Amino acid sequence: MKISHVSIRNYRSIEKLDMPINDYTALVGANGSGKSSVLYAIDWILNGRILSADDVHSVGEAEEGAEATTVSVELTFDELGAADRIRLEKYGRGDSLTVRKSWTVGEPKPKMIGKSLQGPDFVKVRSAVGIANARSEYNTLRTAHSELGEPTRLASMPELESLMSAWEDDPEHQSLLVAVDDDEANSFFGFDGQNRLKQCLRMVLVPAASDIPSEVAGGKKGSAVNDLIGVLMGNAGAEAREAWIVKNEAVIGELTDSMREKIATATGLEADRVNKRLQALISNSSLTFTPEVPVWVPNPTPVVTTDVSIDGITNDVSRQGHGIQRAVMIAMFESLAPDEDSAERDHLAEEGETEVETEARLQTAKSQLPSLLVCIEEPEIYQHPIRARAFARVLSDLAEQPRAQVLLATHSPYFVMPAQFESLRRFTLSGGKSHEAHTTIPDVTASTLGAGNESKVRRRSASSCPQRSLKASLPTLLY
Repeated sequence: MKISHVSIRNYRSIEKLDMPINDYTALVGANGSGKSSVLYAIDWILNGRILSADDVHSVGEAEEGAEATTVSVELTFDELGAADRIRLEKYGRGDSLTVRKSWTVGEPKPKMIGKSLQGPDFVKVRSAVGIANARSEYNTLRTAHSELGEPTRLASMPELESLMSAWEDDPEHQSLLVAVDDDEANSFFGFDGQNRLKQCLRMVLVPAASDIPSEVAGGKKGSAVNDLIGVLMGNAGAEAREAWIVKNEAVIGELTDSMREKIATATGLEADRVNKRLQALISNSSLTFTPEVPVWVPNPTPVVTTDVSIDGITNDVSRQGHGIQRAVMIAMFESLAPDEDSAERDHLAEEGETEVETEARLQTAKSQLPSLLVCIEEPEIYQHPIRARAFARVLSDLAEQPRAQVLLATHSPYFVMPAQFESLRRFTLSGGKSHEAHTTIPDVTASTLGAGNESKVRRRSASSCPQRSLKASLPTLLY
């Protein structure tokens, strides 16, 4: 599942933006033109940043009404796989998925809207007030769609939903489904429950300005290193702890008995002292202290430090240059997404399992891997030009992987290759508002040399891209 289109309303310098997203998309333009705002808007809908009134484009301007104070971001996804459709349920029945997140100044939390395909008039059952009305609407539906299953006499809403979903999931009924554009989906997409979008697609944002050492050197909650190895550390630590407990069961028992004995003695003496005073206040009364000693188990907290070796010299990452730090962070972020290697590592043959069963389980795991969207703000920052060119090729190769997309906000022409001309999105700022433009080789040909000259335009664009020459530049395309 990949993003094919983004629509943004009233976010920072962006009043209105409708833009296609390719597997590799480069946002170019001057500082402050809105490139990074696109990255952060996508991050808001997928990863859940918190907005403030300062993030709303029209706050403080002359416009009035809810629309002027509402941020809205809409994403369209295509290339949905079988596993995506299962996770997304009714939202994954069509050829694409569209979700929209909006927030209005003053509201406690944003809303998530999903466009779903449902059976004709099925929404009347789902939106009915009260189970009695829902049953009545369902019985009405069955007169038009006899294939709908028969409910029990006192059917619950989950039972009715199950019967309707079974009808909607039947391929024979695909052509009868209708789009429901404004289907509130807060719980489905993770605000109050499990985030199905993250199971289908993982977004990693690498900002230009960040405290890189704290991101990669450990300790910081939510840092890259914690996301990357937190689960692995937890599993490994738990296994080691359980093995130690089994091995030292007698020692732990001896410690627990000793603690219980000492505490019982101490509390017994204290109870005698308290009871003498209590009986003077309330006759025939007594107080008993019963010590409860929990089973003691070691619970160390593992800490990871990150050292980097360059030409045989090892230092903590915080002592490396900014370019090395950023390269380490990017490598960590890229590895956050599960890949086929991790699937194979996590699905080794189990006891009693045949080779065929192991292979089938592995293939199932691979088919359920999420896609990866890597968003990088100024990938050229802190990078030597030669390293930047090499990094650009790495990102270009990454975007060619079946489950990967790359979205860049860059000032460097090194990150645009000749074949990626149509992936350019040019941003400008006018009157405090961002404007975006993009084109294609056929459109450029039609407006300049005329039809039939596409090869000449392609040669010209290729000669302008500095991936071929360090001396070349691309000022007209970038600015």
